[in-house]
Amino acid sequence: VFQAFPGSTFMVPGDHDAVQSIETYYSAFYGPRDYTFIYGNTRFIALNDTESLAAEGTFTEAQYTWLEATLAAATEEHIIIVQQHPIVQPPWGNGKGFSITQRLRAANLYAQYGVELVISGDTHGYEYRLIDRSAITGMNGSFYQLVTGGAGGKITTYGGDHFYTVVRITDAGIEVTRIDEPDSNLKMTITGDN
Repeated sequence: VFQAFPGSTFMVPGDHDAVQSIETYYSAFYGPRDYTFIYGNTRFIALNDTESLAAEGTFTEAQYTWLEATLAAATEEHIIIVQQHPIVQPPWGNGKGFSITQRLRAANLYAQYGVELVISGDTHGYEYRLIDRSAITGMNGSFYQLVTGGAGGKITTYGGDHFYTVVRITDAGIEVTRIDEPDSNLKMTITGDN
């Protein structure tokens, strides 16, 4: 499927990957589970928070060490984190969300280093909201969280669970648009080196 797409595809493992051996299969076919790349004026950091079903929504100490070093070295204008589980589960959410015991630590680290956006899936729906101390008691700072789990809806009928999310990054900032039309003719233009 991804070979037909003329652009680049970047993924993070999720709970469906953890059903199998992530070490054996995910890494062999898709590459590292934690990685970073720069596109234009933005640093993306992809994190595996589902090493196994027993450890869903958690980071290891080695990941925290790598993450903090990566964030501390970032000089880009924007920083975006991509991970499977939302830091704060939406109230309507049907997933587990990020570990409650690790939530404050991860959120403070993101805020400390100026992360603007955390993109997650897992929860089958859409939410775009500010995460701050009203969402996580004791948090210092804030960032936006985008839950874009539209692929989780039933594929046999259209009921609003399937949608596209377009994230545009410009010098002015980050813009998030939800496209929620079952018959939309979405056209994608690829620019630059892919």
